[in-house]
Amino acid sequence: MPVLLSRISLFGKALLYTQFGMASDLPSDPTELKHFINGFHLAFPDGQITIEEIIAEGDTIALRGTFHGTQTGQFQDIPPTGKTVTVPALDMYRLSEGKIVEHWGGPNQLLLLQQLGAIPSME
Repeated sequence: MPVLLSRISLFGKALLYTQFGMASDLPSDPTELKHFINGFHLAFPDGQITIEEIIAEGDTIALRGTFHGTQTGQFQDIPPTGKTVTVPALDMYRLSEGKIVEHWGGPNQLLLLQQLGAIPSME
């Protein structure tokens, strides 16, 4: 089930949040996080997240997905490369009153930077 990054704004009022885990450089402030997501969308305008699996139990949701996109805009300090990336992501969310209040995990940022050529591959 691909989800276009441009549709992330639909989550607006469902956000958030306290951030924990692997993606510690993601902002925890809702306004800053929306700005980060918007910047990511500008860097990868064709970006899609394919949801591979969702498991829910109680107030916790686990999501396994894959991000696909082509970097045609500036991403952080990386100028447009034109490279297409495929990056796995693992996320867990805790909900309260219909809103995401905690998040753990995120995309494999090392693999993303390797695929963009920003850091060398381990191969």
